Amino acid sequence: MKLTDLQAKLKEWGVGLSNKKAEYIKGLAKVSNADWDGDIPNDIDKILAIKGIGPKIAHLFMNTVYNEITGIAVDVHVHRITNKLNFVHTNSPEQTRVALEKILDKKYWKDQISK
Repeated sequence: MKLTDLQAKLKEWGVGLSNKKAEYIKGLAKVSNADWDGDIPNDIDKILAIKGIGPKIAHLFMNTVYNEITGIAVDVHVHRITNKLNFVHTNSPEQTRVALEKILDKKYWKDQISK
């Protein structure tokens, strides 16, 4: 698929920052085909090394695709709410993830919605 077609499709679906995300998707497909025979590895560090993939998506991916809990997927909303409720006192979603992982038992890290 051409980059412009992917950008248009993402925009049509209402995806924010669709142009940049389309570039990341194309890059992911290229790396996946070149390095991993079209697959994505079961390795959090390799996933995090992919341009455009941050900790939240990497941990969600590992949980959803490989059913492996590697960390809590924290976005800006979780970061803000947990700070407002004084569960943590952090400055970024990644700091919040690290802090939550220290105070929550690992059995609570898994996405409960998918059950």
